[in-house]
Amino acid sequence: MDAEMEKKLNLALDSAMEEFLEPNEEVFQSSSQRKKFFFEYTHKYDAMFDSSQKCMFLGCGKQSIPHSHTLQKNGTLKFISQDNHVLHPSFNNRKGKMDIERMGINTASSFPGFCSDHESIFHTFENTKEIHKDKDIRLQLFRTICRELQVKKMILYHLILQKNEYHSHQQSRFKEILLKHLGELDLEENAIQKINFHRVDDKLYYYKNEINDLENFIRFIRDKYYKPFSIDIQKGKDKIYYRALNIQDLNIPVCLAGIGVFNKVEINKTKKIIFVLNVIPQNKGTLVILGTTKSNKKYLDKYARYYFQDALLTLVMIESWMIYVSDHWFIKQSIWEVIPKERREKILSDILNLNYGLFDKYTLSIFDDIRREILKKIDQENNWHDFNKETIEFIQKEKNKLNHDPQIYDLYPVEDLLKTKGYVNN
Repeated sequence: MDAEMEKKLNLALDSAMEEFLEPNEEVFQSSSQRKKFFFEYTHKYDAMFDSSQKCMFLGCGKQSIPHSHTLQKNGTLKFISQDNHVLHPSFNNRKGKMDIERMGINTASSFPGFCSDHESIFHTFENTKEIHKDKDIRLQLFRTICRELQVKKMILYHLILQKNEYHSHQQSRFKEILLKHLGELDLEENAIQKINFHRVDDKLYYYKNEINDLENFIRFIRDKYYKPFSIDIQKGKDKIYYRALNIQDLNIPVCLAGIGVFNKVEINKTKKIIFVLNVIPQNKGTLVILGTTKSNKKYLDKYARYYFQDALLTLVMIESWMIYVSDHWFIKQSIWEVIPKERREKILSDILNLNYGLFDKYTLSIFDDIRREILKKIDQENNWHDFNKETIEFIQKEKNKLNHDPQIYDLYPVEDLLKTKGYVNN
């Protein structure tokens, strides 16, 4: 290569790199191309969610059935369904916000969990449509943990695929820019045989952190919860600890099976802890189960002692988990539809707000009629003289939630979240 050619080539490379490294330089050249890339992975993930995976029963190498239910199809889901359908919160990619989705109970709360042999271990309470026994409660907590682990593993798999393909798009875009600058200097495309260029932009930074966090969390939940829970189920080693509350004659029309994670600092050491919550409507009330490992007994006891004091606090806990902790819940359609439209929009928007967790109380009411029923009973019992100032203030706040004056709520801004995930341009 002569000196003049080398000079032009270096100039083209420098110019291309300078353009590519500009903060506003986009890998995708149109919003439709960008949305197509990200939405295709949403469809791929959904397809994987409906396909067979390795059975979650520890030590089993068989393939799962496509649809293991985390929550009972013929029990709790059927109980709150209308025309065999329930409502479920999900992110609407087209609208760019949380939405409510109507789905049949055949697929609601299902995941590729267990092979046909190990699916049968849940048949006892699936067939009776009620959960009463200690063994049944442990099985219910076990499959909730299994779902969380399986879902996280599938999300990780698709994030890695998406990151690698995004990097390929990035390489293609740099090649386009380089070819443009080569052409401006009358250089042929083959002047450069092969070049790879790596730019850690916002998207790749997001992928890197998400993948790293997910890998760490998967190891944590697998080693500290899934394996102990599995040993408990398979060998009866008493690894699962739970507190259960059966709220008699109060049917809360929501099913929930999720986990909450928090950090506890003790003696300059931080311990990560998981609580499992199941909310299970049954024929004569609502069964609420809080679970963790035996080693975390003291933390769960403290949490349960507070929220299991009375039905009103338990209702607050359930609503708070629905918004601040886990979106794996299903609600009766008629109950959701009577919530004022503006409040429904606010509730869905708040699900995306990651600034709160399982120790925060949600400030709006989801179940007005149930809240009204509980508060009416408190007034009828007329034990106000026994309540301290804190209790009276709490009850008054709960009454204020039933104010139906028209309101305009501030919706949680999702723009930064959407930018980070790549749905919209920076």
